[in-house]
Amino acid sequence: MDAQSNASLNVIDLLTSEHHALARRIGEFLSLRPDRRDPQMLNALCAALKIHMMGEAEIFYPKFLHATHDGLTYLCASINHESLKMAVGDIEGAQPGGPEFAAQVRELYMLFAHHASDAEKPGGLFEVARHSVLDGEAVGRAILNRKRELEEA
Repeated sequence: MDAQSNASLNVIDLLTSEHHALARRIGEFLSLRPDRRDPQMLNALCAALKIHMMGEAEIFYPKFLHATHDGLTYLCASINHESLKMAVGDIEGAQPGGPEFAAQVRELYMLFAHHASDAEKPGGLFEVARHSVLDGEAVGRAILNRKRELEEA
């Protein structure tokens, strides 16, 4: 399913779909032999991660906090998000080669997997949002619009 073509897609479904797609892309990059890791592929992956994280940070997290008043869950997600953002920054623009680089990408993968599983687990961010007054379709549309803006920039 192309999430961007479905204007009524709920934000939880959208972000879950993005989590799975991004985790797959990171895993595919890691599975390549070091000499096959293209810097352009890495830059595209970092750009996709940054766009995903911006949608969450700029739109979803504030709307989540407003709808749920769950400051603890919000703060935990925000802290996790900052760690992930730092990991992307560490590898962005790096030359894909060597054991240190591979370790950084593996760490990024682990942080992203943690980010996604924390949000998607029972009682996690998405479940709390799902049971709140959050307008999931409006937030999903806002994220898709922001994503389009960032991709066109």
